[in-house]
Amino acid sequence: MYKDAVLDFNKAISLDSIDKVSYNNRGLCKFYLKEYQNAILDFEKALNINLGKSFDENFDTDKYSYNNMANSYCYLGNIEKACEFWNIAIKKGYVYKKEWKEIYNIEDPNELIKKYCK
Repeated sequence: MYKDAVLDFNKAISLDSIDKVSYNNRGLCKFYLKEYQNAILDFEKALNINLGKSFDENFDTDKYSYNNMANSYCYLGNIEKACEFWNIAIKKGYVYKKEWKEIYNIEDPNELIKKYCK
């Protein structure tokens, strides 16, 4: 249903062009559709939208966008960029939960850094 979700997020973004959460979530759908380069574009867009301190305190999407972008770069084979963004995600406060492996099929960035980043 990721293709349908992309359409829904397209609509949300057409109604609010600075909908940071929708850009991140659309990017995640594109990631699952293996459209990694397009996913990265959405994560970058989400990261470039600054909605202020109040938004960030309640909807801290940046750390997830950085981790999602890192995962996309990893699948594209750009390990250097993946390492850069995994490290940023962790510095921003990203905390991995073990159940995310089963639910979302994502790995712990700390383990990925150990595996890929020197």
